[in-house]
Amino acid sequence: MRSTIGMQTIRLLDVVRDPSLIPFVYDYCDQWCRYCRATPRCLFYRTRDEGRAGDPRDPLTVERFEAMLEEGTRFAAAIADVTGSAVAQLDYDLAAPERSPGPPAIGDPLEVLGRTYMMRANRFLVRSGLDISRDPYFDDATPEKIVAWHHMLIASKIFRALVAADRARHGVDLQADALGTAKLVLVSIDRTLAALGEMGRRHRGPDPGVLTGTLTALRAGVEARFPGARAFVRVGLDGAATC
Repeated sequence: MRSTIGMQTIRLLDVVRDPSLIPFVYDYCDQWCRYCRATPRCLFYRTRDEGRAGDPRDPLTVERFEAMLEEGTRFAAAIADVTGSAVAQLDYDLAAPERSPGPPAIGDPLEVLGRTYMMRANRFLVRSGLDISRDPYFDDATPEKIVAWHHMLIASKIFRALVAADRARHGVDLQADALGTAKLVLVSIDRTLAALGEMGRRHRGPDPGVLTGTLTALRAGVEARFPGARAFVRVGLDGAATC
């Protein structure tokens, strides 16, 4: 069995079996836990402080970032071992660099556009004067921090949705995962566009027009590729849905 993170496997097994948890809700939210109503029913939130590398208020150094990635891989591996779920296996494959899926998701026009947006947004944030390495958890949801929080998530979740959709076409039970992930991308794009609009109305700082155009094209592409995503209900996150 692959290793767990900061807890015995039996402890993780007990937590996973808790019927109050929403299965894999952390895959379809933006993981901005301070503002998430699903945290009491989230396995990731329930276990996130066990084995965490350092204080979340510490600067996001390369070393700390690598430690966080390693912990994430261990978490994903443990959940895949315990549950045997296709969703958990996808989490592990995406977390472990040596297992990361390649084509057709890598190089897909949507994936390329997502990466393009991420790089443009990163340059925009630097010009805006926001040092994201000093405030990685973004406790205050200012427009700048909304853009910062979501810019990498949008790119990574587009990739996940494409991988899930490809595996679903090959018979793996991941169609709902693809739609749930695409829904998260659309919600993140909507929230980012609203934040960019507010920044633009201030008439100070860099012009967000290029980002707005890229995101608008990206949203249209996601809606065309995943036509059921807007209507998909993420349990615990959309409307009054519960399980």
